[in-house]
Order: sequence, then structure tokens, then C-alpha cells
Amino acid sequence: MAHSGALPKLTLDTNCIIAVEEHRPSEKSILSLRRLHDVGIVQLRLVAASASERQVRGQQVQNFNDWAARVSKLGFGGLEILKPIMIYGVGFYGQGVYGGGAASELYDAIGTAIFRSWFPARVERPPSANKICDVLMMWAHIWYQGDCFVTTDVDDFLRETTFLKLIKLGARSILTPEDAEQRFKATKQASVPAS
Repeated sequence: MAHSGALPKLTLDTNCIIAVEEHRPSEKSILSLRRLHDVGIVQLRLVAASASERQVRGQQVQNFNDWAARVSKLGFGGLEILKPIMIYGVGFYGQGVYGGGAASELYDAIGTAIFRSWFPARVERPPSANKICDVLMMWAHIWYQGDCFVTTDVDDFLRETTFLKLIKLGARSILTPEDAEQRFKATKQASVPAS
């Protein structure tokens, strides 16, 4: 899965952060992935757009540094943070890259794959910020050549037709936290020499 000699790059969806913060059932598997990161089996990554999505108990963060401090307290400090393309009204200044060309084409293709009736976006009927953030999560994963997108959002990312389109666009692998934990724990066990 990973490129020769490189650690597998796992991109965590916003819902993984929320699962840990709210102690949802996937929390144990997500924290296990963090431990695999800490021992050098995988490389976990977050997406800056997570700071813009719905926050726990309805509280929005006021700036990007507040979000970074919040995820750090959850055990995700020090992870690489991927910058998606900037969408007006979504995200924080300095935490995105300019779109256009191939970057915007990929954004539209992902949006159409996940939310066909909402993308490409139209002025008279713009998609919700939550839908935009979902697209930005996958955009960052693909654009920065992730190996496995980890999400609890089965309805949007793991529907068979959506899943296949995202794989074709370059997602490589999309797993729930539980499935990712099993796959990469097996990698860890395989890398331990027999005594």
C-alpha cells in the first residue's frame, strides 16, 4: 500500500476526531491507530478543514489555533495537517491552498461522486458547509497521496457506488477505524521478528 520504504499514510476524517471527543464506539480503534503512528507503523494525518466542521456540543472554534489545541488534547498533537483548497466561507485563513486547474477539477469530481445532486456547486443551490468539508477531506487525502482514508461516515464514503468512484479518483483505500486498526495491526505483527 505505501510506497517503497515509506509508512502507509492514513488520513483521518473529521468524524474520527469527533468519535474520540464524544467517546463513540470507534474511539478505541482510532486511538489504537494513534499508537501505531507513535511506534512507526503508520503515518496519521489530519485535514485543516476539520476545524470548520460541526464541533462537539455545537461549539465552533474561533480560530485555527483553538482547533489545533483541542485536537492536541485528544491525543492528535504533532500529526501532519493537510491543507485543502480554500472555499470561501469554509476554513481559516492560511490553512488552505489556491484551487484552479487540476485541483478544482479533482474537487468537482469528488463532490459529484459523493453528492451527485449538489455538485458541481451552483450559486442558486450551494452545498452545505458539511458537504463541502466532506469533499475537502477526500480532496486532501487524494491530493497529498494518502494510502488509506479512515472514516466513520459509512453513508457518504463507503456506499459501493461512491466507494468505487473515489478509488478510481485516487483514494486507494477507504476503511472504517475498526477495519483500519485490523489491517495495520496485522502489519505491525508481521514486522515483529520471531524470537
